[in-house]
Amino acid sequence: MAKLRFLVATDFSAVAQNALRYALELAKFLRAEVSVLHVWHVPVAALSEGMAFDPMTIDELQETARQKMEQEVKRMCAEYPTVNTSFVVWRGFVVEAVKDFVLEQPHDLLIVGTRSGSALERWLGSVTTALIEEIQDMPVLAVPPDASFHGIFHIAFATDCRSVDINKAGMRLIKYIAERFDASIHIIHVKKAEKALEPEKEEVLLSLDRYFQKYRHDYHLEEAASPEDAIESYVLAHNIDWLVMIPHQQSVFKRLFDKSHTRRMLFKTRVPLLSIHA
Repeated sequence: MAKLRFLVATDFSAVAQNALRYALELAKFLRAEVSVLHVWHVPVAALSEGMAFDPMTIDELQETARQKMEQEVKRMCAEYPTVNTSFVVWRGFVVEAVKDFVLEQPHDLLIVGTRSGSALERWLGSVTTALIEEIQDMPVLAVPPDASFHGIFHIAFATDCRSVDINKAGMRLIKYIAERFDASIHIIHVKKAEKALEPEKEEVLLSLDRYFQKYRHDYHLEEAASPEDAIESYVLAHNIDWLVMIPHQQSVFKRLFDKSHTRRMLFKTRVPLLSIHA
């Protein structure tokens, strides 16, 4: 695999800084490159009130963003002299800016911080959930506020046994990580106790078994009413370092009224969550 390129989106918060440190530690081990992107925008309140924004004010906003990049991000990156880093400040909105940026400069992994989330964030979503749902051509690693890098030796691949596109970049990334860390891959499917596993779901598990045949792996059928609770228990019981999930496309209304397992796990998991679109 060619040298990896990580993109870290930051808002300079403590959560974002922790995600950046995680990215730098991972990049140091893998000899990957790291790009740090901060996106700023004119306050929405000012736009909604139809204010004419002084160009000097816009310049000041951009300069403030640049200064924070210098003071908070570059200082941390300087602690990792062997990691090749670059820094970008863009004006816009985060999701659209990330999409545009990776079109210009392709990266292999987007790394972002995630908070535990208020009740409103869990319902409506956050910037991190928006990135997971909207960035479909690149895997997204969401790093919880207390997560720190100590290697990746156990990867939990939670699947609902829908079809999996094994040609996705994120699937290749899992293989690469497993190879570099000699990691074990735990394939997990949660089903209701009274339901037998359908033949088509068995076939998905078998296809994953074949896909990871050269790597240490096993699969587990868990029985529970709540997939999220079962996955969380498994993660804690088996010292999982990364949790992998595949968010499937849903309609806007279904997303609003039937939150995906991935979104719910984002606010529950205590380990980094790797999201790969099917």
